[in-house]
Amino acid sequence: MLTKIFFTVAVIAAVLLFFSWKRSSAGGSAGQQRVITPSSSTKPVAKIMAMVVIAIMIIGSALFFYWEWQQKSEVMIVKVIDTRTGKGNEYRAYKGEVGDRFFTTLDGRQVSLAETERMESRRAPGQ
Repeated sequence: MLTKIFFTVAVIAAVLLFFSWKRSSAGGSAGQQRVITPSSSTKPVAKIMAMVVIAIMIIGSALFFYWEWQQKSEVMIVKVIDTRTGKGNEYRAYKGEVGDRFFTTLDGRQVSLAETERMESRRAPGQ
């Protein structure tokens, strides 16, 4: 979601820079042709704004990926309950490793639930 917003802002900034460059190159008199180098046509403010937008995009993406990694690496207690007998077993797993009908424990065991089992999960204490 955040990357879509940043991408949209970057596209808008690029279009604005392009049109300001086109406007300054078309500003010469009718009989004369001006030779404009790209470095002289762009304003320093526009360059600074473009760098700020790029920096915001990079920082925002890094924060998003860090937040996502932090969420997935949270330790959960997963309780598998057999609905026929009412007995249950508790396991510990990372939040990113827990699916709808399966999960992988911290020690690497892969657990798949049968049709007669249900799963409950909660945050591990101290997290």
